Amino acid sequence: MTDTTGGAQFYSALQSKAMAAVQDTFKSTLYPVQYPAQGDFAWNWQNANQVFNDATYGYANALVQPGDIPGTVQLSPAGGFANAYVGLLNDLVFQLSTTDQAKLTAAQSNATVQAGTIVSDYQAVYGPITDAQRAAVGAP
Repeated sequence: MTDTTGGAQFYSALQSKAMAAVQDTFKSTLYPVQYPAQGDFAWNWQNANQVFNDATYGYANALVQPGDIPGTVQLSPAGGFANAYVGLLNDLVFQLSTTDQAKLTAAQSNATVQAGTIVSDYQAVYGPITDAQRAAVGAP
């Protein structure tokens, strides 16, 4: 097992100093990112040849998880956030509550009754709707 005592002391001191620096404006706990989860931060969004820097994308698209050293966090490999987000979307299920389902069923029933009334009123004024009229509008 790796001895993380020195790392824990370093990150604890780092966290204390960072929290002291922002305590008046930032009301949440800061957690240091454990090095070298993804190596040095790639500060340039483009490489020297003007191509998007994939390393920067890797940082922006990482998932934060607990670090190996207590009191730290680490970043997942590039794509961790996107993969977790897609997994979350695939796991989402939507279901109406019993009350909302009853309201929807009542609204659908009322709409069906109203449609029938409109057709009846139309036919009372203009006569029966013919098959040719239905075909002209693409009705079944």
